[in-house]
Amino acid sequence: MKLKKIKLYNFRSFGEKEETITLSDLIAIIGGNSCGKTTFFNALLRLFGENQKEREITRADFHLPPGVNPDYIDQSNLFIETIFEFPEVADHNGIEEYTVPFYFNNFVVDSEEGVAPYIRIRLESTWQRSNQPEGLVDTNIFFVTVPEDVPPESQNKMPVSQTHLSQIKVIYVPALRDPSAQLKMVSGTLLWRLIRRINFDGSFKTEISQKMQGVKDTLSEHVGITKIKELIGQQWNNYHVDDRYSQLDLHFNTQDIENILKKIDPFFSPTEIENGYTVDLLGDGLRSLFYLSLVGALLKTEEITLKEMLEDPEKSPDERLFSVIPPCLTIVCVEEPENHVAPHLLGKIVKNLREISNNDNAQVILSSHSPAIVKRIDPDEIRHFRSCKTKRATLTRTITLPDQTEEAYKYIKEAVRAYPEIYFSSLVILGEGDSEEIIIPHIMNLLDDRISAHEIAVVPLGGRHVNHFWRLLYQLDIPFITLLDLDIERGGGGWGRIKYCLEQLLKNGVDRNQLLKLENDTILSAEELSKMHKWENMDYLEGWVNFLANYSIYFSAPLDIDFLMLEAFSDQYVALLSKGEGPEITIGEDNKKILNLTAEEKTGAEYAMRIASDVAATLKEGSNKGTKEGKEYTATQKELMIWYRYFFLYRGKPSTHMRLLSEIDSEQIIEKLPDVFKKMQKKVISKLNLKDTAES
Repeated sequence: MKLKKIKLYNFRSFGEKEETITLSDLIAIIGGNSCGKTTFFNALLRLFGENQKEREITRADFHLPPGVNPDYIDQSNLFIETIFEFPEVADHNGIEEYTVPFYFNNFVVDSEEGVAPYIRIRLESTWQRSNQPEGLVDTNIFFVTVPEDVPPESQNKMPVSQTHLSQIKVIYVPALRDPSAQLKMVSGTLLWRLIRRINFDGSFKTEISQKMQGVKDTLSEHVGITKIKELIGQQWNNYHVDDRYSQLDLHFNTQDIENILKKIDPFFSPTEIENGYTVDLLGDGLRSLFYLSLVGALLKTEEITLKEMLEDPEKSPDERLFSVIPPCLTIVCVEEPENHVAPHLLGKIVKNLREISNNDNAQVILSSHSPAIVKRIDPDEIRHFRSCKTKRATLTRTITLPDQTEEAYKYIKEAVRAYPEIYFSSLVILGEGDSEEIIIPHIMNLLDDRISAHEIAVVPLGGRHVNHFWRLLYQLDIPFITLLDLDIERGGGGWGRIKYCLEQLLKNGVDRNQLLKLENDTILSAEELSKMHKWENMDYLEGWVNFLANYSIYFSAPLDIDFLMLEAFSDQYVALLSKGEGPEITIGEDNKKILNLTAEEKTGAEYAMRIASDVAATLKEGSNKGTKEGKEYTATQKELMIWYRYFFLYRGKPSTHMRLLSEIDSEQIIEKLPDVFKKMQKKVISKLNLKDTAES
């Protein structure tokens, strides 16, 4: 039995548009603060909480739309619906013998062959104004015994008994975990529940009582204890004159097993001190981990008992190791497992939670806003929550990856796991590679220091599968900007790069009539677009580059970001070189530094050949051949390709850029900065809804 879907309407941050969240064995709910993660857990507790307080619907649970005065609302409705599937029926898993009898009469079976049966449990609640200060809340929980596609007015509803609800249990692990409170033998605590499950037979209890009686007798006969009783009795009788209660004795109340177990306290050793550590002496991180350990132990007792019941149905409850009736399903809800825990231990937490979720009668739902947790979760196990400010409501999204048959599937999956910051960003800047990761954040912050206060992720694409990242970010409704290499005369560059962007925008739903509208008001045909990569006239290329900025797509022109920076800061890059560094050339029989060549030597055949060689290396295998190679570049740009090859093909790109950005004066950077970065900065300001600095 597994929870496969939950539908929320008008419950707290979930508004008047029904939200449906699909689930699997393990799910991670991610998103920023106050986006609805805790509300989701509260919704499950309203149905399957273990105490009345968790299950109670109050006035505060009803969503309040923006701009609405609560004093003018006379009535409000909400519902929480859960859908549980029974894959054990289709798989003929042994656990069906335990789970199915409880719910068989309320199964919904779709006509499609091979689909597992399911049940629908729905909570409906109505608040209405009354003469009571908080109004009246009327809540009912039903089995809905018709398929999901049946209209609400035609749905058949059957009341759900507490017996049925008790077979589904939610264990809620809060973000602030205090194991000390759970280690007291007080009703409802984790330790109490664990110890209460042990089957102590009558002979064992008798043996414990007899042994403890001997301890009590020995203590009572000790001269010190006898004297203390005498002294207390004398003082008591100095105040007390009634014959009643005049006799005093000291009883050591540890004779029965129940009172002995109340004294349980875990100790951890070895330690840096002579005695062991109690939980209170552990650090916050270890206390958090121990709390999770208690939850895991609780689930293990249910797992062991269920196994005994399935393997030996004739065994009576008193003969089992634990006196527990396992629920049909336990849903473990863990808030922010990363709290106080060192990053290298997070892998163990996720691994242990996944092992719990692999059980036939358990599921795990965790919430997090830590990239360190998210990178350990498959993207298809992630549910993205965000708060819509205009509607003041939670919106939920699943992560849609390319089809597994596509070559892009593995790349996108691994890239998303490598850069989980995407999910938590207020804006994403997609770049080509490592250089963009170094350069863009530094320059954006130089241009406007307000940008650093926002969650902006720079994600390198490696020039691949831009369209899938666009689709993902469109789907998650996360603003983004793209900086691509124009790569003129490289394979797929120039007009090929423009064509690619236009095609992918069309695939992501951009209006063709707007996107492909030409200056003469005609629309570029599909046939013309398909041949765009073969266009040779470069006169119109800059116009298309500028046009795509309207769609937040920018280009490092004419080549890539490394060449862009080299053009702007060539003197500064060269100044980074130590004595003896720099590209060399052989002229005659002498090796000379390019930096030291005379004007006359630069007109020689050797220098021309060197330029041709470095242009070919820079433009790579996709460049034009022969005398036309580098034809779209100026003579100065071709000379720079000698330095491009030296700095960025022979040496590490990130380290070279980092040295420049750290050693050059910030004002000098801004003064010589290429225009594309300034345009991107304005777009970032716009997307973050920041006021322009000139206005503020």
